[in-house]
Amino acid sequence: MAWLRTSLAMIGFGTTYVKFVEWTEVPANGVAASARPTWHWNEGSIWVGLLMVAIGSISLALAVVQHRVRMRELGRLGMSVGWDLAAWVAIAISLVGAFAFVVLLVGT
Repeated sequence: MAWLRTSLAMIGFGTTYVKFVEWTEVPANGVAASARPTWHWNEGSIWVGLLMVAIGSISLALAVVQHRVRMRELGRLGMSVGWDLAAWVAIAISLVGAFAFVVLLVGT
């Protein structure tokens, strides 16, 4: 559950950070920010937000894999391993994070 909370915070903060940077972008050459592309590839601050979203999504996916491996090991030791809601929620949030990364990268 700690991975779930931390990854969700990283995905949310990274998304907010990217959108805040886009919102505060200063117009260049008198052109309104809404008439220009949403962001440029060389802006380092955008990459910080995208990296946070990517790290949050990837780390959560890896945590799910690690969790499944440990549950199988417990099952081999004879312990009862049932249906795991936290793993399914983590998978869903990881997919949402991957989708958010793609949307931010493409620039809606």
